[in-house]
Amino acid sequence: MTSLPENTVLTSRRDYETALAAVLEHAQHRVFIFDTDLSFGGFETADNVDRLRALLVKQPAARVTLILQDARCLFDRCPRLLGLMQRYQHAMTVYETNDEGKRVSDSFVLADDHAYLRRFHVDQVRFKYSLDDVATVRLLGMRFEELLQLTHHQISTTPLGL
Repeated sequence: MTSLPENTVLTSRRDYETALAAVLEHAQHRVFIFDTDLSFGGFETADNVDRLRALLVKQPAARVTLILQDARCLFDRCPRLLGLMQRYQHAMTVYETNDEGKRVSDSFVLADDHAYLRRFHVDQVRFKYSLDDVATVRLLGMRFEELLQLTHHQISTTPLGL
């Protein structure tokens, strides 16, 4: 368990990575990720990919949905995550935003209906997280649904999208 203070503005890259791990560990059914390109925070680390894998193995109905503003980093720097997406393509979906979606300047991760991690601006480390904040997760969940409307295509990890 993390000893970071929840619902407090934090500014350390290491704290962000710790909070991301904690939020992913709390997921029981679904994870929603909205991020610029997954280059910040340790999404590609073996430990975080293992956390997502554990969710998908433990709960066959679990879903992981990502919305990225730019998917190049996913293909260039996240081979473990790509491998997981290929193995669990029935449970993992990745979208790329359209031009309007690329103007959004924050990022966030949601786990089920209670845990979140939100970076206020992609050019800064400042963030908040909580493992038990239903109200904030509900608002960010509605925002995630709105961002889904700003996607222009689903990313495939297989040749020709097959």
